Amino acid sequence: GKCLSLGEQIEMFQRTIEKKLLLSHFKNSEELSKYLAKSIFLLSIGSNDYIRSYFEPPFLLFTSYQDYDPQSFAQLLINALSNHLQRLYRLGARKIVTLEIPPLGCIPHFTKKYELTGKCHEETNQIVSYFNNKLPATLKELTSTLPGSVFILARIYSLGYNAVNNPSKYGAMLQSE
Repeated sequence: GKCLSLGEQIEMFQRTIEKKLLLSHFKNSEELSKYLAKSIFLLSIGSNDYIRSYFEPPFLLFTSYQDYDPQSFAQLLINALSNHLQRLYRLGARKIVTLEIPPLGCIPHFTKKYELTGKCHEETNQIVSYFNNKLPATLKELTSTLPGSVFILARIYSLGYNAVNNPSKYGAMLQSE
């Protein structure tokens, strides 16, 4: 299947609000706005941006690996995310939970590529950490500048990293090939 960008997903959300929800489930736009303000929006973002646009040349949407150092690419994604979150806010979202990018260096794609067993590719994780380190300040700034908004950071990176590096702590066992 096709991987939809966050921008495309927000566009679809906007069309759904304007054409379906407002007409069929709510008496007026004020009622819809109240409903959206009480809703919790969950965003899992960034993994595909790194995998498909930064690390993997066959899938490059642009030559990001050559054009951007890791810090600049992270800032590019943070700026884009901030714009998308502001757009969601304008559409009525007030409570938005954003997940950190997980430790991509621990997923099978990278552990197999670098022939690691039971370990993570730390260089990949370091590159992703630049984005994750910028995320808290961005969400805090949005919360302080957009009235009535609450942007929450779900710190999933360390959970995933620890689960891979200490599987027995989580009731799992490392299966060798």
